[in-house]
Amino acid sequence: MPTYVFDSRTATHHFPGIGRYTRNLAQAIPPLLSADERLCLILPEGFNLDFPKASNTTLITSRTTHFSLRQQWNIPSLLSTLHADLYHSPYYLMPYFLKYPLIVTLYDLIPMHFPRSVSLQTRVLFDMMHRWIIHRAEHIITPSEATRKDLSIQFNIPANNITFIPFGVEERFKPQPLESKRYLREKYNLLHPYALYLGSNKPHKNLPRLIEAWALLPRQVRSHFQLVVAGHWDPRYPIFLPQCTSEVGDTVRFLGSVPEADLPGLYAVAECLVFPSLGEGFGLPVLEAMACGVPVACSQIPALLEIAGEAALYFNPNDTQSMATTLVQLLEDENLRTETRLRGMRSASTFTWEKTAAKTLDLYQKIVFA
Repeated sequence: MPTYVFDSRTATHHFPGIGRYTRNLAQAIPPLLSADERLCLILPEGFNLDFPKASNTTLITSRTTHFSLRQQWNIPSLLSTLHADLYHSPYYLMPYFLKYPLIVTLYDLIPMHFPRSVSLQTRVLFDMMHRWIIHRAEHIITPSEATRKDLSIQFNIPANNITFIPFGVEERFKPQPLESKRYLREKYNLLHPYALYLGSNKPHKNLPRLIEAWALLPRQVRSHFQLVVAGHWDPRYPIFLPQCTSEVGDTVRFLGSVPEADLPGLYAVAECLVFPSLGEGFGLPVLEAMACGVPVACSQIPALLEIAGEAALYFNPNDTQSMATTLVQLLEDENLRTETRLRGMRSASTFTWEKTAAKTLDLYQKIVFA
């Protein structure tokens, strides 16, 4: 009976994107296991996770975080107790001295391509740890072909050592009933039709340039629509908004962090999602918005082109005029929004966590039985 260990300590909300990946993958794998396979999930202590109960799935809690030096001996000791045949880490901070086959999921190389996003210390650690992981891992998973190619080029990794397995979209992200939309409008006082930006304030997210682009919209458009900015505001990345913020005035709303439960409604009420990122490993907001029936305007970068294909409108994220022109085109043309909405829903329906889990489990089996 092979024993696969999936380190799920990143399932907390401290890790927004990685946490979403960890939680959904940990929930989707157990139903796919055969009778002679066993999955062990290492969970963070004190975090309530609703995982399906299965006879061949074991849940184990650990006080040791990914940021603790103690994981270098605590987790290997735990793996020995579990008689592990394979260890899968969804994060690059992990126990590095293991005697077990290792699979690791790497999402992007943002710290290398956008050095202003992190400190020099973090960049050095990121590069050093990635080089060690790449040397040690039996296999690497990435969420996109774009990241797979990037890793292969940057670290000279053989292509057959990396597999890209796209994320899925949770079932809760779907067109919302009228009462849910009404509740969201009232809760956040969203009185005007709006374009939604959902993301952090990290430099590569390109938020200042989006504000500049919004100021270029014709006044009649800005008098009818608002730009709603939602997402975690990280104090490590002070953002200096452009001078045009005084011109856009109250046509830009900053909501800050929004509870997970409100995200489907926040998407569904929007006239469109605008996603101006300069670089992504995947881009979950684009997929989630499409699943909610919301038209998307986003950066013409490799990872987003993979996700949205012909289902989105694209702009050059370095060109505010390109961004503004695309927004005007989408906001002023209701027929275009309808067409884009329908294409997006069809495209999003092909991304499921069951597919992600099946491909991941297939990789586990290939490694263990090689």
